Amino acid sequence: MRKYLFFLLLQSSICLQYTQFPPKNSHKINLPSNNYALENNLRLVPLISPVITKNLPSLSHISEQIDIYDICTIESLYRSLIKPLKYLSITELESVRIAIIVAYLAHYEQKRPHGEMFIMHPISLATILADLKVDSSTIISALLHDTLHKTLLTSHEIENLFGLSICRIVQGVTKASNLSNSNIEQIPSQEEIINTKTMRNEYLRHLMLSITKDWRILYIKLTDRLHNMRTLEHLPIEKQTKIATETFEIYVPLAKRVGFWKYGSELEDLTFKYINPNAYNQSFHAIHNMRIFQKNYVEEIKTILHSQLADIDTDFSIEGRTKSIFSSWKKSEKYNSNIQDLLDIVAIRIVINTNKDEQIATNLCFSILSKVHQLWKPLPKTFKDYINSPKENGYQSLHTTVFFDEDFPIEIQIKTRKMHRVATFGSASHWSYKSDRKSESWNKYIKELDSEIYSNKEFAQIIRQKLLDSRVFVFAPNGNILNIKKGDTIHDIYDSLPFCIKEGRNILVNFEKKPHTYILNNGDIIDFQDNC
Repeated sequence: MRKYLFFLLLQSSICLQYTQFPPKNSHKINLPSNNYALENNLRLVPLISPVITKNLPSLSHISEQIDIYDICTIESLYRSLIKPLKYLSITELESVRIAIIVAYLAHYEQKRPHGEMFIMHPISLATILADLKVDSSTIISALLHDTLHKTLLTSHEIENLFGLSICRIVQGVTKASNLSNSNIEQIPSQEEIINTKTMRNEYLRHLMLSITKDWRILYIKLTDRLHNMRTLEHLPIEKQTKIATETFEIYVPLAKRVGFWKYGSELEDLTFKYINPNAYNQSFHAIHNMRIFQKNYVEEIKTILHSQLADIDTDFSIEGRTKSIFSSWKKSEKYNSNIQDLLDIVAIRIVINTNKDEQIATNLCFSILSKVHQLWKPLPKTFKDYINSPKENGYQSLHTTVFFDEDFPIEIQIKTRKMHRVATFGSASHWSYKSDRKSESWNKYIKELDSEIYSNKEFAQIIRQKLLDSRVFVFAPNGNILNIKKGDTIHDIYDSLPFCIKEGRNILVNFEKKPHTYILNNGDIIDFQDNC
């Protein structure tokens, strides 16, 4: 064992000398055979521990081809993950190292469409998930997520090395990625559009059923799709459109539903890029030009704020924030305006780093808001208190728009570090795998639906309507919160309001008279006013 540890240190010292690896086999290493190295010119030491190789009979022929170049590559891949995974224990990191070795052997000499080593795909997934500070089982499962689908590695081998829990996660990801042969044969082939929609409904069913087994499967699938979307440009145009459409219909709503906000927004922008390239390019350049034009203003505002908030009794950071491309385009379409005319494309974000209790942190946010309003005149009706009245998705912050000068209004957001993390990662910011009522109700609903509904089309329609589509919450005058369908008007919910309240009165929404055709939005307050 000491000799193996000694050689591991020797490998690490060798790898540290490499910043970029030369092409494999570009130089000859004089070894008696592959997967072995000489130790003190006396005996052969295996490059990969027999503890690993003896549990991988399906990959034994690949293990025999491994040389020093491969070991240095593996070590480099591991070192690239050490910093993102610094929150894991030494024992957990060692398990991650073994997972990298297994994934490297399994995907040996496999390439992605653009020629990159395939191993870089699972490494990228692990890096993205590390940002969420997920547990080691999720990282290991992400590293192995394509092995059952695209390599000779077996479930039995994964279970022997990493345990049953990780094996089941990898199996779940694999099942969610595939359609069964029997179901594929049932898909009508007369029209490609029917074929595509049928497969998409089947795929959604597989995915949702996999989620009921372990929520970590969903996060690996979302991360997998995110990285595939980032590299979609290397595929043929027909595949780009097909994958982007599927992503927009299934993965974007799922990401938002589970609070994967940061990467859900990126997924939305990437799908927009391929589904509507002209609108994407126009929006991208409009936002880019606004950022350039406003850069000096933003820097000046940040400097003033740093100076004026210096006496705040806590650490804070100030940064610029740019609205996503799809959200900007969608808002401009909604209000029939140009992106350049929207006031919240570029904003200033003040994030307070404090461990104080919630009420003290809230008071601190309002104290900073007061200072901001002393510096610059606020634009009427733009103040929003999402701290005391959070959005449906849990988002909390104070928003205000102020006039830096007469021609430059800018939105300023004020929140704590905890609020910012929730705004970035949503439910994933409270990463926990213990079942809660919300996830249990989801799981129960999906399982019951699967047992009752035979048609994949009907199953997909119900899932989209009940779980993926947004619901709207409004405050009724009797103190209740009404959960209504998106797009409902005052007239649509009229019967759910008490007769004694509505009879002979005008309807107010947010303290203003509104017609019965008014479409209700999240957070609207319904009230009534006597006719005079």
